[in-house]
Amino acid sequence: FGRDQFAQAISDGALKLVRASFVSIEALWYEFHSRDDHPAGILFDFGTSSDQLLSKNRGFSFDSDAPLDMRMDDRLGVMASDLLAVLNERELAELFLHYGGETHARPIAKRIKREGPVTTTKQLTDIILSIHSKGRGHLHPATKVFQALRIAVNTELENIEQALPHAFSLLSK
Repeated sequence: FGRDQFAQAISDGALKLVRASFVSIEALWYEFHSRDDHPAGILFDFGTSSDQLLSKNRGFSFDSDAPLDMRMDDRLGVMASDLLAVLNERELAELFLHYGGETHARPIAKRIKREGPVTTTKQLTDIILSIHSKGRGHLHPATKVFQALRIAVNTELENIEQALPHAFSLLSK
């Protein structure tokens, strides 16, 4: 619905905004509702916020130089730079391939470990561009590695896997 309807739903108490992980859905539901109250439906927004992705200080963008953070929730402890520091070459390559489909995963991981520590978006982007330059495709060469790191830092897929069964158990018959 539109902005006015959204604001009205919040002021009426019909909509509660909670800053939490999807995995908390069941506990949060029962915090605000009785055990006999079940929703007819649940809407998950698995997308990312443009405001977060474009924010220069969050470390999601390869278009600017910023700390390599990538946490959707700044209360989380592990940043992307932490993963680059603690994972070994093989683990990094697997992460880039599994979560990003990066075909140059091994050479990128090798260069990251050789150059280390990589703590900024520019450092990481420069490493990726040194392995494969801008090609003919519409994706920037750093897109897949940045995506893989974002997914890993925020445990996005694991959170969805855990949250969906809880959501189904909450629904009314």
